[in-house]
Amino acid sequence: MREAIPLITAISCIFLLGAISALILYPALSPALELPTGPQRPEERHSPGDTVTEDQIKVYKNGVYVSLQDQDENDWLINLDLADSSWSTFTDTNSMDPVFDVGANTVRIRVPPETLQIGDIVSYRRGDDIIIHRITHIDQDEQGLYFVLKGDNNPVSDPGKVRPEQILGKVVAIFY
Repeated sequence: MREAIPLITAISCIFLLGAISALILYPALSPALELPTGPQRPEERHSPGDTVTEDQIKVYKNGVYVSLQDQDENDWLINLDLADSSWSTFTDTNSMDPVFDVGANTVRIRVPPETLQIGDIVSYRRGDDIIIHRITHIDQDEQGLYFVLKGDNNPVSDPGKVRPEQILGKVVAIFY
């Protein structure tokens, strides 16, 4: 039995070193979500100029109405028949440049989460913040469906998995 003690000790040490190595190396080698390593602000990129102002857009439960005037001062009314729609405007984060920037307005609608696709732009709640970014990955885990999102101009994905209950809606219209 005494001859077995050094062998058991050696195997235990090898196992322990392997476990420690796995804990250290797995996060670096796994396809986990990209997390920002520090305060990274995307650079400013040119986005379309804003023409339609906030006060020209009226969002109601049954639709969206946009009131415009042409060069001859004729009034135009655009009616978008979008049930369960809501409106968003943006802070100056540059995360979605050049698609939209501060001053742009979007309309979102509620859709079943299972109909969302990679490439869709959605708004979601993270804590007290509402974030509008593009879906870059969709998958399932032990908790169910989740999405990975990223601002078009951001160097990394948003931290964490976004669950269907966090999604506020899919962006279906952008007004510049």
